[in-house]
Amino acid sequence: MYVTIKSIERWFDICMQESYYQERLKAFEKLQYEEQIRRYDEYFLIPPNDLEKTEMIGITNISDNENLIFCEEEDTKYLLYNNQDELYYINSSKDDSELLEQTFGTKEYEVVDNHLIIKKNDSALSDLADIGQYHINSNKEFDFDGDINEIRKENLVDKENVIKKANEDLAEKYMLPKSVANQELNITDIETHDNGKSTLTIEDEETKKNEYLYSDFDDSFTEEVKEKLSLKDSFKLMFEEVKNASKQMTMGFLSFYGARFDEEHLDYDPKVVLENGEYKISRFNQDGSKIDLKRNLKQSEINKELDNIIKQQQEKHKNIDRSNELTHELELKKQKYGDE
Repeated sequence: MYVTIKSIERWFDICMQESYYQERLKAFEKLQYEEQIRRYDEYFLIPPNDLEKTEMIGITNISDNENLIFCEEEDTKYLLYNNQDELYYINSSKDDSELLEQTFGTKEYEVVDNHLIIKKNDSALSDLADIGQYHINSNKEFDFDGDINEIRKENLVDKENVIKKANEDLAEKYMLPKSVANQELNITDIETHDNGKSTLTIEDEETKKNEYLYSDFDDSFTEEVKEKLSLKDSFKLMFEEVKNASKQMTMGFLSFYGARFDEEHLDYDPKVVLENGEYKISRFNQDGSKIDLKRNLKQSEINKELDNIIKQQQEKHKNIDRSNELTHELELKKQKYGDE
């Protein structure tokens, strides 16, 4: 269940002590506001070599470069803010529910596949914009209006694969080969029409045959294509660029993305979940809702129980497959010999 933070950042030798940062917090609060801003790094920036023995419980992605990290060292839980290569102390406690209550005003959370979801009354924490300067921000009110099921789904799908498949479907919808979704398009012509739409001519570099893409492209895109074609016979763009320039295709893509997102690539395997300090084994449905299969597990029992559940499911699927095979064989015999 746990993964060491060493696998994410540069971690070295010295243990982090809760009391040390609590004392620094008291000293920091005595500073004037302007001094707090100026000296924030000095008080809360954590040297990487302080976290070697720290274990990660879960991470919340705030943006591409920012994360909230929930971790522990020995018997103390910590919340850290990670911005690129920098780590800042937020809060710590011996008790996880107390830690979250002090920081966000809620005791509820769940961790699935190392993804941390902080929640309150079945809604998820949605806005962490000010967490980077948590100790300066006097108004520590946080919004809990995120859809927890949607967040679970996002964490449990392979987004890259979903987007790849959605692009392939989109290309096929516009009568292009699926392969163009993952390669550069060789554009040789563009024709604009009175209805505001345009036809893009795409040459297959192997067969030299033309493919045509009819869509509602942005004016800036059509002008760019015309300008480049005025300088040479053809030029290349990624399918993603062409798709983003098309209002019509983008709308189509969103519908395909949603379908792919809901119907495929969701990891339906049972998962170990840490929920409010309790270890469970749960299964997640297509809509992101959770069904608990085992509750109140000891950490030492988790792997054994998970293996048992997976084996039971595999055996069940084998029996279903075998039953379907026998039914199919029986139908074939009936068609051949008739009812006897």
